[in-house]
Amino acid sequence: MEQISGIGYEVWGDVDEMLDDQLCTKQSFHIANVIRSGFHPTIYKSSSILGQDLTLEEFCDTIAEAGVLATEPGQFSYGLGAAVLGRIIEVLYEDQFGEEKKLSTIFREMLFDPLGMGNSTFFLTDGDPRVARVPTLYGIKVAEDLSLSITPAAESCAECSPEYSNDTDHYAGPRKQESGDTGVLMTVEDYGRFMDFLTRDGVSESGERLLSSQGIETLTGKWVKGLDLDSGLARLFNCAGTLNENVLPRSFQFGWSIAKPSSELNGYDLTEHPAECTWDGYANTAVHYYRHEDSWIILAPQVMCHGPAGLDEVRNALRWPAVREFQDLWR
Repeated sequence: MEQISGIGYEVWGDVDEMLDDQLCTKQSFHIANVIRSGFHPTIYKSSSILGQDLTLEEFCDTIAEAGVLATEPGQFSYGLGAAVLGRIIEVLYEDQFGEEKKLSTIFREMLFDPLGMGNSTFFLTDGDPRVARVPTLYGIKVAEDLSLSITPAAESCAECSPEYSNDTDHYAGPRKQESGDTGVLMTVEDYGRFMDFLTRDGVSESGERLLSSQGIETLTGKWVKGLDLDSGLARLFNCAGTLNENVLPRSFQFGWSIAKPSSELNGYDLTEHPAECTWDGYANTAVHYYRHEDSWIILAPQVMCHGPAGLDEVRNALRWPAVREFQDLWR
């Protein structure tokens, strides 16, 4: 849903402008965000991703009230669909169990607690000792001569309104919007517990089945039929299926990129494993999951790229060497 809802991220308007409208047509990402902002000025800003003074319900109601999409539903776009899905989970939970609960409570009871993910939460309250453990968030700063440097995240982008808050949203500010796409704060150890859950085919360490084998197979190895992958964003992400030339067919499904196993390869590159699920996210966080080898790697450098500048440099310096070394352990 995140990639096909048509509810694109605000940031793609800026990226599209840098790439001379290669991602979409008629500046649709910019237009959609301007209309949403007319209903609430901070409905989504890449400089304040979780800093909106809105609950998840209010956030989704504002998107619905604006009633505008960046792309047609069913076409690859990538955006706020998973945030809306979080609200759908709240509604379905109340319909099923007759009790209203926030997304954070549902996650804790149905996922975090059964998997022993005790340090996973959406927001930290004032005085929580875990605030001191939140890592420093950095960013890529582009100088006038186009040279790149690593700086504190708030210094890596231009002045903005509201003020930059990605580095503090989890423990300061409104702390209201429990987002299903970016919202959870957790340790790498807790994230690893979730990945282990996948390798155990949906069973917790204590033996409790939380997701069916069919659900795990769908989550890690299936593509949804009939999706329109012919978009600039899909190509940019190398997730345009067979439309991306000279790379293994990939499509972004169920929250991450799934490579289609194939008997034919155009050469072989360690960055293009034929049976791999990958997820790229906030601060260049990345997960690579190899379901046939029951193995995974989590990378969490905590370096933001507020645009194309520096993205390849961060990946080439940190991500791909680590992935290659990891794959060499079992290749």
